[in-house]
Formats: sequence, structure tokens, C-alpha cells
Amino acid sequence: MVFTDLERSLQQGVLTDIRGIVRTLLQDMDYVVVEEDKSFITDAFVKQVIVYLEKTRFFQKWIEVNFSTVELTELLQQMEHSMRRRKSTLRQRNYFNSLLYDLSLREDIPKDYLCMKKRLLQLEHLREQQKKEKLQNSVSMKQIKVLKISWRKTFGRAIEIPENIKQSE
Repeated sequence: MVFTDLERSLQQGVLTDIRGIVRTLLQDMDYVVVEEDKSFITDAFVKQVIVYLEKTRFFQKWIEVNFSTVELTELLQQMEHSMRRRKSTLRQRNYFNSLLYDLSLREDIPKDYLCMKKRLLQLEHLREQQKKEKLQNSVSMKQIKVLKISWRKTFGRAIEIPENIKQSE
């Protein structure tokens, strides 16, 4: 059965499932193929979608639907266009701004939805990296002094703390 021969409601079901697959593929590859003002719908990406379609149970209800590569490419380009135009939610914008604040960065939220999602992932990775680096920093003498005083007040005895203790310890 050819995609264009399907009823409109069935076509919508197929398109919804393909859109989910595209979203999953982009998330799995951390949006690396997404660039501003440049389409990521290449022959290689279309092949990845086809492989995913063949492997996933998600799409097995549409197993009898046949797509030509050209037809699938056109559908994916339309999906890409609509995904890029999508508006970010207030929650996403607030999260983006909180990440920027945590990282002491200043930049505008990308208007392109997919670029915004890619940048969100980059900022999340950057924040995690900074957290790991912070845990490797040495503890200040003031922190050691406060800890010793608090320990003595709480437990009534002294605590031995090495001078080269790290934040993560």
C-alpha cells in the first residue's frame, strides 16, 4: 500500500509516528546534525530513519505502507520545517535562562526550536562538567575551620581533616 493512497486519518497516524521517530533520533544523537539555517535531512539521515522504521515495533502497525525515498525525504523536510518553527514553552525558556545564570553566561534563546533544544543539551553538559570540576577543587581553610568547630559542637570531640581534602570528600 502506497502512503499517498491511504485515507487522510491514516496518513496523519503515520506522520505522527514518523515525527516521534525523528524526535527520538535527534535526541539519541544529541541534536548534533542540527545547525541553524541548514537542513539536516540528508540521504544519510533518511537512511537512518528507514533503518529505525524497520527495527522498531513502534512502527509495525504501518508495516504494509510503502514509501519511496523521495516521498519520505519530502515528508521529513516538511516535518523539519514545522519542528524548527515550533515555539518553546515558558518552562523551557525559564530552564534555559536558569542554565545560563548557573553558568554565568549571557545569550539570547534561539528562535529555531531545534537549535534551542541543541543548545539546552550543550548547556546541561557544560553545567555537569562544571559540577564535576568543582567537586575536584580543594576545600578552603575557612571551610575546614567551620567544619571542625561544628563537629566539636555537635559531637563533643575533635575531628582530623587532611589539608588537601577535596570538595567531593
